Amino acid sequence: MGVYLMVNSIGNGFNEGTGKGRNMTSRYLDLLSDKFDSEEKVATEIINLEAILDLPKGTEHFMSDIHGEYESFLHILKNASGVIKDKITQIYGRTLSERDRQVLATLIYYPEQKLEYIKDEVDDINDWYKITLYHLIKKLTFISKKNKTTNGLISLIYFW
Repeated sequence: MGVYLMVNSIGNGFNEGTGKGRNMTSRYLDLLSDKFDSEEKVATEIINLEAILDLPKGTEHFMSDIHGEYESFLHILKNASGVIKDKITQIYGRTLSERDRQVLATLIYYPEQKLEYIKDEVDDINDWYKITLYHLIKKLTFISKKNKTTNGLISLIYFW
């Protein structure tokens, strides 16, 4: 109900009178009407965005004295402070062996080096590509669902 009143107050509060406030509000409401066909859908979108803002934040990593430690620093960045390996474990749990999960993680961290190594280790490289691409797509799908953003109000926020 609070969101519904807020959406209504955008239109009612600023549209009375003249001046810049009226023009900005009118433009904002026009953009909203292009994206949503009812006030209820606007309110639903606002509620969804507020829920997204309340989701737990990602890992923040603060480092100092990294002079001369390029390789170590790069490794921390590439493995996302261990988050990538955790996500692989969440997705596959016991359906992939520990070794296969490690191979997948290393492929994500160091794709060029790992692919060169794998070419020498695997008998059927085409089969390995198919299976690995399936796993990578599954991981990306999982991550994109966890990091849901919307095309509605988000684009309006960027517009302003």
